[in-house]
Amino acid sequence: MTNKLLLSEEVSEKLRELSKKLGLRRNIVCRIAVGRSLKEGYLFSLNYSDHEKHLEEETLSSKLKVEFEKKGHGLNKQAKISNNDGAWWIKRGGKEKYRIEKTDDELKVYKVGKMLKDDGDIQKTTLDDFDFGFDDSNGYEFNRYTLTGEYDDYFKAMIVQAEGKSMSDEEFFTKYLRKHIERGIELMYKEYQRVGSKYTYLSKLADGEKVVEMK
Repeated sequence: MTNKLLLSEEVSEKLRELSKKLGLRRNIVCRIAVGRSLKEGYLFSLNYSDHEKHLEEETLSSKLKVEFEKKGHGLNKQAKISNNDGAWWIKRGGKEKYRIEKTDDELKVYKVGKMLKDDGDIQKTTLDDFDFGFDDSNGYEFNRYTLTGEYDDYFKAMIVQAEGKSMSDEEFFTKYLRKHIERGIELMYKEYQRVGSKYTYLSKLADGEKVVEMK
């Protein structure tokens, strides 16, 4: 069993600042960060075989539109679907709004946190697209119990459910847990910069409120 996890230097610096501003130990901030990252998961998934043809025709099936409605993300008549770099995107008003991933047996629909930028680059919010300094392991080192404590199995169960696939113990701890921690810290850092009050920020997180729109 892998027992050591290293964060990137840049994320560690943001973790240090968050820990100080929120008055929480670093490992506690990391636990909150996992939850914050998990909230960025995909909106819904559908059986892949039912919708492959519709994607290839660059049209949306009625069933897919219904699922968007159920999640409170209605699509107007101007919404168009297109393929870009192997991923399917739904555009509204010329902006990339939703991303559809194809796996072996399902379609996963994600809401994109950032619109198309002037230089044409897209900031994607799926976990596998998130690689914030992942080649850098020069930051804080945590042992496993400090991060997950007696709830290690619960953390793994939540991440397995969120990712929708089984994973080895090493893959869970060194890849997915780290990515959720680092993405969560990045999100929390940006949000706190906008809010500026630890009481307001923690209260909103605890109540499940949307803290800020990530634009």
